[in-house]
Amino acid sequence: MYFPYFRGRQYELIALRELAQKKLIGSLIIPVVEPVKNSSTLKVH
Repeated sequence: MYFPYFRGRQYELIALRELAQKKLIGSLIIPVVEPVKNSSTLKVH
C-alpha cells in the first residue's frame, strides 16, 4: 500500500479528483489529505 500525503491545496485536489475519475489511482494507493481550509474541490459528488 502507498499513502501519498497532500496538503489539500486546490491544484492537488483537482489532480486527485481527475485521477480518480479516470480510474488511474489503484486500490493500493490511498491519498492522505490534510485539509487546509474548507474547499468545494474536496467534496465528493
